[in-house]
Amino acid sequence: MTKSVFILLDIDGVLVRPGGYRHAFINTVNYFLAFFGQSHLSVDEKIAEKFEFAGIQAEWDMVPLTIAAFFDWYAVFSQRTEPFGTVANAAQLIPVGTAEDFIAFLNPKILEYGEIPLNDEIYPLAVLNHCRQEKIKSILSKIWADPILSEILDNTQNVHASVLFRRLENEILGSKIFYETFGFWPEADLSSSLEQFDVPLISDFYREKIGDMNGGAIHACMMTARPNLLPTGVDPDTVVSHRILPEAEIARKAIGWKTCRLSGLGRYVMLRKKSICQRMPI
Repeated sequence: MTKSVFILLDIDGVLVRPGGYRHAFINTVNYFLAFFGQSHLSVDEKIAEKFEFAGIQAEWDMVPLTIAAFFDWYAVFSQRTEPFGTVANAAQLIPVGTAEDFIAFLNPKILEYGEIPLNDEIYPLAVLNHCRQEKIKSILSKIWADPILSEILDNTQNVHASVLFRRLENEILGSKIFYETFGFWPEADLSSSLEQFDVPLISDFYREKIGDMNGGAIHACMMTARPNLLPTGVDPDTVVSHRILPEAEIARKAIGWKTCRLSGLGRYVMLRKKSICQRMPI
């Protein structure tokens, strides 16, 4: 009787030391802080760690929540009363405060974000709904009624609707893969942070050994919470999720296992017709 051996390997922390996502988060936020005229402000790895401590793990949540906190902070320090309106209209604001002031405001705000009940929502939408309900008593008391809040915290994973998510994915994927994925060129010509800063953890010996044996003596699969592309045979026009991105595929390329199967967020897609989450077979 022939026995089949299956190996299920996690990507982040097992096969790959992830560094690209953090670089993309930092670069994206710092880009927008400079765009808003506050080049003296910046975030770093410690801010991402603060988010993780608060239970907020995904960079696509960290970016809009940080930018929302920035506008609330700016309204406090500048004593601004008029609305910002849109992200585009907030370009080149008068510089205020110091980097220390901003970080001192941001750190406790992140912890407050983590205390807001999710109710099956992602964090940015939970914060937005909290602001709509609590208004002046909300976590973002200075900008709860500003139209910019909806632009920042709604549709945060829609590359067409969110300028923040578009920049983040440009940083993560790089401009070439971004174009291949979405069919249009992003605003900036960037290299992929995943390709630059993700480092294989598995030794060369086992990379080659598993790669050579895969599909024969063993069957290897990479599992991940990263987005990945749709399984073969699924019509992309039926998908409303914006998590169908080749981020896990970039990790597979870094390892060198071209035929290794992937199980990530791309296996769990929303279908328009049924409006339910359908688990796709590996």
